[in-house]
Amino acid sequence: MRIMFSFIKYAFILVVLVADGLVDANKEVQLTCNGPIVQGGTITFDAVALENRHPAKGPFQFFWSDNVKPPHERDIKQDDPKDHWSIKYDETYPVGDYEMKLLVKTCVLEIICYEFGTATLEFRITETLNGGIEIRQGNETRLDKYVSSEELTKHKINLSATDQDFVKNATRILTYWFVDCVYYGFSESFDFNFNFTKPGEEHVVEALVTVDFTPPPPTTTVAPTTTTHKPNVTTTTTTKPTTTKITTTTKKPNVTKSVIKRSVDLVTNKTSIMHHVNGTLKPYNDEVFPFVCNGTKIATSSKLTYGYFYRKVKVEAPITKVNTSGNFWLQQGTIFRMKVMCQTTPNMQFCINTYPGSHNSTQNETCYSYRKLDNCDFEIERYYPNTHTLVLIIKNDVSKVVTPIKVTIYNVQTQPQLSIVVVPVAFSLVAVVMIIFGVAYYIQNRSHFLVEVADFNFGQQYNDMEYKTFRERLRDSLSEAFTRDAGPSGSSSEPSVWPPGGRKYGAMS
Repeated sequence: MRIMFSFIKYAFILVVLVADGLVDANKEVQLTCNGPIVQGGTITFDAVALENRHPAKGPFQFFWSDNVKPPHERDIKQDDPKDHWSIKYDETYPVGDYEMKLLVKTCVLEIICYEFGTATLEFRITETLNGGIEIRQGNETRLDKYVSSEELTKHKINLSATDQDFVKNATRILTYWFVDCVYYGFSESFDFNFNFTKPGEEHVVEALVTVDFTPPPPTTTVAPTTTTHKPNVTTTTTTKPTTTKITTTTKKPNVTKSVIKRSVDLVTNKTSIMHHVNGTLKPYNDEVFPFVCNGTKIATSSKLTYGYFYRKVKVEAPITKVNTSGNFWLQQGTIFRMKVMCQTTPNMQFCINTYPGSHNSTQNETCYSYRKLDNCDFEIERYYPNTHTLVLIIKNDVSKVVTPIKVTIYNVQTQPQLSIVVVPVAFSLVAVVMIIFGVAYYIQNRSHFLVEVADFNFGQQYNDMEYKTFRERLRDSLSEAFTRDAGPSGSSSEPSVWPPGGRKYGAMS
């Protein structure tokens, strides 16, 4: 009875756990790969079981299967929620798109297993190597199609990690380079340098990579011939029973190789490719190339693995110099005005970053937003209350010019108004000058104000007389003239004080 009760208890727990696992929506299986791969390469699939976006707890059982013919399958049990599987798809598997399926189960007490999750991933087997052409100018990688007309353009083929691993055992790798269907030779590396000098032109750069895995022919060494004279020996031959060894050979089934080829003709149009020889272009008739140039069509060789890469480029002139002019020392409250001029190129943009005080430019400044610039001849007007540093950034598709500009704001001490100081001082000076001029004029012309008048003192002049003024003497003279009687002529005993001739007035002195 107790055993039955325990069995029912554990069965109930298992049912609850399984039900909980079935309805849990936070469980998922992620499946990724490092494809696509070239035919003959190895692809690696990575799987992880997640619960609440974190690695789940096992144990787990992984069921792998793809849809190629013949298919690949894999079944593995482990506690680790992560699993990896690498498969090599050789020439027996044709080029095309395929699918990998994964079923993950988890078990409870290793008795009852239920589905944890599933995942499906598409992958591709390609005819040519996978990767692309990287373009660099200076220390900058051109992510778009624009290149500068003033810098050397460096081309490099970057293969995918899987294909890079695939070609590392090749005996020979050659890369043929073409620009606008003009052949510029081959190299044993993936690099090619070229100068595009004419702005506004568009070009097509093509690269053909041939990978050869054929082992080099063995070196034949002729061994020296040695003659040995053996002594005469008498031997006795004993006949042993003969034993027949049976060798079992397992013959593999015949597999028909299905190769998907390009729908091209087997006729080569060699005149479509030109060759650059001593500065002139000539038709190239020495060798044929598959894939490159639309006019050249030829079937590929089964002994080689190919890689075909192309990239379009457009040449533009860089911004060479930016000229700025204006007053960079301003009194506080003055509007800052600056004129900017530079060479106008297509697709120009500009922006301004403002930093308080002084700022050392790194030449790597960028802006969150740029304004389109149709003509590189414009003015900037702004108000800055304090000293600032402006970083002007002008760029186009191939260049960027960063120009730092420091704007210094200074304060001027408040001075009294001109009229309050100058006017009183001027009038004071004028008054002083007038006074001095008047005194000098009076001193100089004082003699003109002394008037000679008549002396009406008809009496005798005595030296001991008291000094009288002109008014006093005039008054005394008039008084004597009108109050004194005239005496008989010649009969007076007093001396005559009148002048001869009977005149009553004497000389005024």
